[in-house]
Amino acid sequence: MAHAFWKEDWDAARAHLAAWWRHAGPAFSIMAPSDTPWEDVPPPAYELRFCQPNAPRIPFSPRTPAAPPRPLEELWTDAQLRVAAAEFLMAHTWYGGEAFPYFDPHFGPCNLASFVGATPVFEEDSVWYAPVMQDLSSAPPLRFDPDNPWWRAQLAVVAHGAACARGRYLVAFPDVIENVDILAALRGTTEILTDMALAPEAVLRRVAELNSVYHEAFTRLQPLLQDAHGGNCVSVFDLWGPGRTIKVQCDLSAMISPQMFNELVVPGLVEQCAHYEYVLYHLDGSQALQHLDTLLALDCIDAIEWTPEPGAPWGGSPRWYDLYRKILAAGKSVQAVFVQLEEAEPLIDAVGAAGMFLMLRAPDETTGRRVLERLSHHYL
Repeated sequence: MAHAFWKEDWDAARAHLAAWWRHAGPAFSIMAPSDTPWEDVPPPAYELRFCQPNAPRIPFSPRTPAAPPRPLEELWTDAQLRVAAAEFLMAHTWYGGEAFPYFDPHFGPCNLASFVGATPVFEEDSVWYAPVMQDLSSAPPLRFDPDNPWWRAQLAVVAHGAACARGRYLVAFPDVIENVDILAALRGTTEILTDMALAPEAVLRRVAELNSVYHEAFTRLQPLLQDAHGGNCVSVFDLWGPGRTIKVQCDLSAMISPQMFNELVVPGLVEQCAHYEYVLYHLDGSQALQHLDTLLALDCIDAIEWTPEPGAPWGGSPRWYDLYRKILAAGKSVQAVFVQLEEAEPLIDAVGAAGMFLMLRAPDETTGRRVLERLSHHYL
């Protein structure tokens, strides 16, 4: 039986997102608690802080009697619980503009590390990895293993989400991350920085191995993630593209020179992106801005997302107007995050609408609809 997608105007939103990727129009992603649930979805047995990190928090009363305590690892890896908790939040969320409902099956950032031997350490709202690679040069090759328990756990959560969706929402490609950020999880940050200085060829070789693991993971998940229009969404950034779509990054770039970035990060980044049709680069913090010119020169990157560092002004601040203008002038689209509602119109007026994607959150549906109405004349 077909079910209605939990969004009123998904056809128009997809068209706007496709235009944004082409640098031909804006995108506005606004979420808020909905006035009326899409369906009567019961609350889950546990309130999961890590569940649907981008969704509005919907308060609910725990079931009676209260569910017994469970280890965090069980909560993170319980496919039925994960989907139940996500469906409750999605069913009570209004999706305005280019926002859309998607189940986020993430196991924390850098989950690719667990596919090649790292053991995750689960916390209430994140996951960490203890370094496991003692020597970058002599350790065994990094290979995809379909029997790896953490891959199987990730696959199970994605598969259950896809089976339960029934046309109501999408399932996102999890934020597994890539490149030297994964090597830092496997080796430790200090150790991989030392390797980049003393064993650059080993770094390049390991990044190439990780690219193969990434591609294999995406290829195996794609049949579960691809929608009826040939596109897929990516967790974290409310991102959908009309083809093979990914988010890439290198947060470690804040600690290395432009020369080292060009020599040891860019080759793997270019090889990775060549397999995909729509690529957004997550640029994190002012210390990473030293690599912006390099990123803007890469044809394989279609859009740049900017995340200000803690303590800096939010993404809609006038402080970042020149940054957005520079990215747009280079022919890339922009995603601005943490934009406050009152910042949206001044930002668009200052830098232009074409190619700008604003991530917004409203306190309620009425406010969200009012903001979207004010922005709607910017659609081309």
